[in-house]
Amino acid sequence: MEIYLMRHGQTAANRAGIIQGDSDGPLAQLNEKGQAQAASMAKVVSELNPQTIYCSPLQRTRDTLALVMGTRHAPVTFDTRLREINYGSFQGKTIEWATMMYPEWWNPLSNNVLPGYETVSGGESYTTVTQRTMAFLRSIPEQSGPVLVVTHGFVVRSALAGILGIPETPNLIEPPNVSLTCISRRCGNFSVWYYGR
Repeated sequence: MEIYLMRHGQTAANRAGIIQGDSDGPLAQLNEKGQAQAASMAKVVSELNPQTIYCSPLQRTRDTLALVMGTRHAPVTFDTRLREINYGSFQGKTIEWATMMYPEWWNPLSNNVLPGYETVSGGESYTTVTQRTMAFLRSIPEQSGPVLVVTHGFVVRSALAGILGIPETPNLIEPPNVSLTCISRRCGNFSVWYYGR
């Protein structure tokens, strides 16, 4: 079974370098570029012909899904396990603020938090996000057709971390907006075919 993980389109917060996490506020919505990015993937998704679709309940993923699907229809399940990481007190702050205030908890390579950051922010840990992501992936019923999952950058990273057996992968760079990551599941075993394309 092939599973295609898609990150949502660009948001105003992405553009401005604001840590949005699982916020669903105005800055966390698709901007014009994000809408165009999602619309540009409609042909690709049409060719994949997903038989089942799962989506994070946050609005930016819902909007991305609507744009990539266009007039086509397929069953959609909204699953809270696909929501973005909650960064705790870091949410709503800029990346510049995080690097200045907590340089020991910010990774300039991945431009994201480091494992253990939750001790100062009260946010979710890498391990917690990986556990819920893998629980979701294991729960997908076996089927013959492709599965599309519209979600968030940290969740896609966490899927790879779980599949590779490394729950904390701070140096894995977040996939680009609306990129696809292809994994497969056979007899309960996962494989990664490509990341962030």
